[in-house]
Amino acid sequence: MVPGAEKRQHHRMPFQKPVEIFPVFPSYSDDHEDGTMAGVSQDISGGGLCLKTQKPLKVGSYLKLRFDMSRDQMVEAFGKIVWVRDALCGFCFFPISEMTEGNLQNFLSGLQPE
Repeated sequence: MVPGAEKRQHHRMPFQKPVEIFPVFPSYSDDHEDGTMAGVSQDISGGGLCLKTQKPLKVGSYLKLRFDMSRDQMVEAFGKIVWVRDALCGFCFFPISEMTEGNLQNFLSGLQPE
């Protein structure tokens, strides 16, 4: 592999939505009183999303995210943080159900690639 080469398997799509963030292992969460925090997605793909938070998250943190994919569809996605740059981080989805994956792919097909 060429150094600096793109590692992404999925095209990113602009996707700016509020996101609720829940640590899967609350004992590993930072000093958030109830273990939850808020963020805003920056883009999304079939493999994950870029997330902006007030406080940087830690690489390797396992999280559940909740966000509106569309007006009538709330999504809960499990995964982990795979990179962090200041207040931005990369969230990689864990394998999801076929129904959720189908809904995500249908939704993404209506967005324009970045």
